[in-house]
Formats: sequence, C-alpha cells, structure tokens
Amino acid sequence: VIDNLIRFAAKFYAPIRFIELMPFCSKEFYKAHFISMQDISAGLQLEPIDDNQFGHGPARYYKSLKGGIVGMISSTSGRFCASCDRLRLTSRGKLKRCLADANSIDLREHHFSVDAVKEYLFGKTFDHRNYSLIAEKSLRAIGG
Repeated sequence: VIDNLIRFAAKFYAPIRFIELMPFCSKEFYKAHFISMQDISAGLQLEPIDDNQFGHGPARYYKSLKGGIVGMISSTSGRFCASCDRLRLTSRGKLKRCLADANSIDLREHHFSVDAVKEYLFGKTFDHRNYSLIAEKSLRAIGG
C-alpha cells in the first residue's frame, strides 16, 4: 500500500510525507494503530537526501529507488526536537513551541510583545515530548 502511495505521488512529481500517529487519542486506539517510521520504511528502498530543498522542518526526506520523494516525520519514535522549527498558534491565540509542549504564551495577553515572545521561544527545552501533560488534546485546538 505504501509503495502504491509513493508511486502515485511520484506521477505528479509531488513528495509524499508520512507522520507517525501522535497520542492525541485514547491509549487503546494509539496502541492498536501506531506504526513507527522504522516499520513503515522497512522493505522500502530509500536513499537519504542531504540537501534542504524541502525546508528545514522535522521531516527527513528520502529518494525512493522506485521513483518519488518520501518525507518521514518520527513524531513519537524519533528525536528531532533540537532541529524543529515549527510553531503553533492555537485557535485561542496562544503560541506553542511544540504540539507536545504543555506551556504556551497568550499573544493577546502580552499584546504581541516581541520581548515576551522571544523569552518564551528561547525557553524551549529539547525533550518536551510528554503528550499526557497537554490539556488540549484536540489538534484542532492546538493548531495542528
């Protein structure tokens, strides 16, 4: 199935990205449906792409030897926090450094203060992946 998706995207010269299921669901659903990037890529003939033509985000890109470009985001099994350049703005005006960050800054409360935002952003740690601490479990609310 994954090979078919890669070939389909390649027909349109479009890179395809896969992202691991994040635990914004019940533990039972997560355990039943989680597939790691290692499992997804097993059996695929992929060569890493070293250039940054697809941006500097959390995805790692590969060239499929059967044709096409594949991006993979190991949101749960991988550790990419130190290189992540993503921010989220929630539907309630809060800026988050990461989907898994229990903290945020209310931009309205701080009147969009550049100094307050800088202080918040530079306070990012590189291993805040405890999804269970997040009060807003809906990606709709988080800005995902």
